[in-house]
Amino acid sequence: MLCAPPPLDGRTVGLGGSLALAAALALALPACEAFDDQGEVVTDYCEMQRVDRIRPRDETTDAYANGWAFVTLDCPVDEGNISVETLQGEPATGSVMQVHSGYQIRYRPQPPFAPNTTYQARLDIDGGFSAWRFATSALGQPTGTVGLAEHAMAFRPLGAILLDPPGMEESVEVALADFTPAVQFTGDAAGGTVPVRLGGALLDEDGDPQDMDQPTWSGEARWQDPYWELGPLDLSWRLPDFDLVVEDAVLSGSVAPDLIGGGGGMLEGLWDSRGGELLLGGESPCEVAVSAGAEGCVACRDGSVSCMPLRLVHMGAIPWFGHLEAR
Repeated sequence: MLCAPPPLDGRTVGLGGSLALAAALALALPACEAFDDQGEVVTDYCEMQRVDRIRPRDETTDAYANGWAFVTLDCPVDEGNISVETLQGEPATGSVMQVHSGYQIRYRPQPPFAPNTTYQARLDIDGGFSAWRFATSALGQPTGTVGLAEHAMAFRPLGAILLDPPGMEESVEVALADFTPAVQFTGDAAGGTVPVRLGGALLDEDGDPQDMDQPTWSGEARWQDPYWELGPLDLSWRLPDFDLVVEDAVLSGSVAPDLIGGGGGMLEGLWDSRGGELLLGGESPCEVAVSAGAEGCVACRDGSVSCMPLRLVHMGAIPWFGHLEAR
């Protein structure tokens, strides 16, 4: 007898509003359970995958054009695929990766999704699928000939998504509430680069002051209108509970077409997790990540085996009217 798992998210999200049809297609095969001689269910829990989280959320209208689409399952799969297309059936191009020992499947558009466009996405694994739709925001429209010099934005990590490391999303996302970097363009874009300065912003004080407790970095960011990317650089950020130290950090984002804000910020690099036990009730970040499917820590630059990949994505940004002084 061939068997399929129950709906991947407890309900299969149908495209075009046809929930019943999609559910019927997804469950064309019956679910199976194994019983012992006492009639108790002994089916392996991981034969019954369910979606734990989908991003962008179903029916969201403000997805970031250069962001990630991903599905996190409550138990791993051997193989899975995410495909994305427009409502007109035009397929998007991108890369699919399976991470965290099969607990998460990701899709990264290459090139970015088109702004102000509705997409339908589908996850396929053995025995079932889950489908959903989302629309991108206006971010991703080119700025054109508008000058960037002195334009600045500040990032708010509230609502951002911690893709890596796994197993500590809630604790780390809360701890990063005071991670509020500001990016100021110190000149106009030319030849694929734009001069920028990175520093800290105090967002809860009048006048948009600079956070003088944070260092600044100045240099050339890569520029492909409206997307920018700064790094790699070594980032050290003082936070109330711990210091965020990231080796070979890359910070990226986009500029809104009218220069009013921006967003989609992403921070990637190697997180030096020393001190991270304070966020996890004394547990080792390396051990927590391994238990959630990660490969574990690697050596930091000083040889301490306490570094692991960090990927914080979908940080929103707001206009910042302060000025970053070099420090």
